[in-house]
Amino acid sequence: MLTELLGIAGLTLLIMISPGPDLALVARNTVSVGRRAGGWTSAGIVTGNLFHLTFCLLGLGLLVAMSVVAFTILKFVAGAYLIFLGWQGLRATSRTKVNTEGPGADRTRAWYLQGLLNNLLNPKGALFYLGVLTVFVHADSTPLYLVLLAGTTIGVSAVFWLLFVYVLQISYVRARLRAGGRWVGRLLGAVLIALGIRLFFAEAPEVP
Repeated sequence: MLTELLGIAGLTLLIMISPGPDLALVARNTVSVGRRAGGWTSAGIVTGNLFHLTFCLLGLGLLVAMSVVAFTILKFVAGAYLIFLGWQGLRATSRTKVNTEGPGADRTRAWYLQGLLNNLLNPKGALFYLGVLTVFVHADSTPLYLVLLAGTTIGVSAVFWLLFVYVLQISYVRARLRAGGRWVGRLLGAVLIALGIRLFFAEAPEVP
């Protein structure tokens, strides 16, 4: 069991460090607003991961994987949402400088919902957990093992986002990012738009 859980943890970590919409969104919110924004965006993403994992355990992830129509609808909605977020980032950085975390910058619910929707609308999230469950869950898997599996993947995800936001807030890193804050914001906005366009052209997975 320990070997399998370590394998799950390693696979989850590899997926987390791969460039994607979640990484770009957390980076954008952390750089443009601050630690609180990045933290709440990350919390929304972790909640989305938990939903994806639950759906897959209930078999709904398989439905998305098998239905070309469901996958196509989801990818276009997700792509449009990413482009919208990226466009917001481009407009914000073209008008203003990097914000600070003053009292007026508290938009906790908005940041949380951004992270949650960004994660839930990405069909590849459900497909990742479906793949994990296919490899690591067997007919004789016990409820304790399933709980440990879920806890491992969600735990690795939560720790990764905490460390990612922390690194972005290290004084040297933060100073460098703030020095070019407007251009960093534009870059991250462009990345979100590019990821949205890329998602438009993603192909539905082949079902054997």
